[in-house]
Amino acid sequence: MACADLPISAFSPGGGALPRLGRRETRASGAPNGVQVVRVHKLREVSNGQILELRTGFRERGGRIELCRVNVVCLAGIAGAPGLDEELVADLRPLARVPLDGLRAGRVGAMTHDARVAVLRRDVSFRYRWPLTLEAVTQLGAERIRADPAFVGPRPTWAA
Repeated sequence: MACADLPISAFSPGGGALPRLGRRETRASGAPNGVQVVRVHKLREVSNGQILELRTGFRERGGRIELCRVNVVCLAGIAGAPGLDEELVADLRPLARVPLDGLRAGRVGAMTHDARVAVLRRDVSFRYRWPLTLEAVTQLGAERIRADPAFVGPRPTWAA
């Protein structure tokens, strides 16, 4: 699995509270340090009535199709990872920042560049209500990667 340059999601089984950002996780300037993570849950733990809404991001209400569940992202299971080899969902609302060193030992997956772009688009739509197209977010990601002299990892074809 190709890893994104800095993943915004770390896969870990659901349950328990996410750690809060403390003083130790910030630099002297107060800028955040570490990696931003979200809790991942199994899709089968969600009620049957919500599964279709979570998968599509739309619902019908009063004869109209409307956006829903924009704060949730569906994720493919991770083959070979016990307990995570089935459909997963992540809620983008409760975020946490953890030190990268502490995350490396327990991380079983990271996003591909294409998955990262899709999640960023969903996050921008949810947090800021900006109706950016997937192409626009991909272009912004490509510009960021090209301008980053410290970029490590395989460069996606769309950022060449």
